[in-house]
Parts: sequence; structure tokens; C-alpha cells
Amino acid sequence: MNKGFILLALFVVSAQHVVSQNNSSGGIADSPLSDSVLVFMPFTDNSGFGGKWNISEEIPRYLALYCREKFRASTIPPTAVEQFAEGKGLTASGRSSTGELTEFAERFHARYVITATIDGFSVSRFNVAEQTIAGYEAFSGEVHLHYLVLDVFQFPMREKDAIVSEGDASGVVKDHALGITLLGKQTDRTYQFYALDDLTFGSEAFNKTVIGEAMAKCAEDFSSKIGQAVPRLEPNVAGRRSTESVSTPQDTSFHLSRQIIHGEVIVLDDDTAFLNVGSDDGVEVGDRVPVMRKDEVVGEVKISEVRSGHLSLGTVVKGNVQVHDEVVVAVVR
Repeated sequence: MNKGFILLALFVVSAQHVVSQNNSSGGIADSPLSDSVLVFMPFTDNSGFGGKWNISEEIPRYLALYCREKFRASTIPPTAVEQFAEGKGLTASGRSSTGELTEFAERFHARYVITATIDGFSVSRFNVAEQTIAGYEAFSGEVHLHYLVLDVFQFPMREKDAIVSEGDASGVVKDHALGITLLGKQTDRTYQFYALDDLTFGSEAFNKTVIGEAMAKCAEDFSSKIGQAVPRLEPNVAGRRSTESVSTPQDTSFHLSRQIIHGEVIVLDDDTAFLNVGSDDGVEVGDRVPVMRKDEVVGEVKISEVRSGHLSLGTVVKGNVQVHDEVVVAVVR
């Protein structure tokens, strides 16, 4: 873990605590930190990735937009953090100043700071037989992160007190449908593989590649885990955006959009529920799916098995759920 970023976040903890004790001083005390705003710091790259993308910033930018769409929350990408710091004339060492970090917290009204190490980021191609005659090829993409979610309300200034959630998030895609090559003709995956450096990270073309698909899986894994750790984060199935007054920057270079999938409870046995949504609808094991009746949330089902494209099994963990109640899944693609 990059100790500089951890110390930065933890200094915010200290600064917020000190300022909040003195309401007459203005600043953060007069503009309370929001518990539904997430600041994404640049990540530390330990992956050994040798491509042209600056994944230390691209990955947290992608995750910030993904969480913004999924939760309809306010998220601050690392580019905005960097721009604000540069506008203040800060150097890397200057950002360890308690006073300057207080300005960070005040500017973004943020309670939660997210940082991570990128432990793996790779795309590979495997091919057998003579390429000029005929053969088979396979591709894989992998993204692995170790993340920290830090709560700036916590004090004293010790890392373990500030950590709300720590864990791993991963996305792995293996193209098992081995593409056949005939007389030297390249497959679409091969073209994508050799054109990766020319693609914009997070673009529509990037999202169709094997590493783009792995990135999406990692983002869903990450968002599901922090959604359970941060109380105010939950998929807003009604489609409303956060009403936070803070203005957060849009990141229009990425192509991610939110879709709402509707299904229902088809079988209920005590607290075990079968739902007619599944893998084709973006449902994964561990997801917590809201249950609605007459446009009101009446319960929640935690997915324990995904049986098929449109069938999953879960446990009722909240509320009074009935057969034919509506289930709503928020998917970012």
C-alpha cells in the first residue's frame, strides 16, 4: 500500500476532527462532511503492467464512475483531486500539510476516502498450431485490487481506526470459446489484442475487450463490497440521484451507463426465495437485491446461487417478502 496516500487520508481524519471541535472557525464545521460522497485517490500500481495506460489513475476513475452510476452517489475521481491540488500550487510533499488536507475535505465535503494497490492487471493471448495454416487461440484478462475505505470521522489518527472496509476485488475473464484462425486470418479478439494501446481506457471499444470485461467484473465486485460497508450506499432503484449540494465533476470519456432490470419473486419457502433474474441480468452471488411492492421497498434478498441466465436463489435478509413481489437490479454496463 502506498503509505503516502494512506497518510494523506489519515491526515484528513486528524484535520476534520480538529476543525469540527471549533465551530466558530468556519470551514468544515459549517459545511458538514457528507457520508454519501466518496473520494477516489490515485491507486498504487504493483501489477508490473507495461502498457500505455496510466492505470494508477484510470482504474480509480473507472471505479468512481461505476459507483456513481450504481449508487447514484457523488464520487470524486482522482483527476479532480489532482486538479484541485495543482490549483492550490501543492507539490507531492506539500500535500502532507494538515492545513492543505483540511482544504481537500472542505472542498469535496467527503467523509469517505478510497485508496488501493493494483496487484494484478494483465491481458494475455494463447495460440496453438501454425498461424499461416489454421489454429486456435484463447485470451484472458485479469484485474486484482486490494482496497481501503477510510472514514475521516474516525479518530485518533491511527490507520486501523479509520478503516471502514479493507479487502480484495477481482475480475477475471477467460475466453473459453477458442477462436479459430484459418489461413492466417485474424479473429476479432486478435485485432483487439494488438490494438489495445490505441484504445482509450473505459471507451466503448475498450469495454468490448477481454480486459474491459475483466475491469467491469472487478468494478462490480468492488462496488458490491463497499456498498455493504458504507451505510448510505445502496443501489437507488428508483433512479434518483443523490441530493447532495456538492458539485462533483463528470467524467465523459468513459462509456458506462446504468440499467434497471425488473423481475419478481417466483417461489418463496420460509426465508428462501427464487428470483427470475440471473447472470444475464448482471446478478452475482453476494448481491443484495431490493424487493418492492407498489413502488415501495419492502425487503431485501441476498443472492446465494445464480442458477442460470434468468434464475437465482437467495435468502430473505430484510422485510416481509411475498411471492410476486417485484425485484429490481441496478446494472452498470
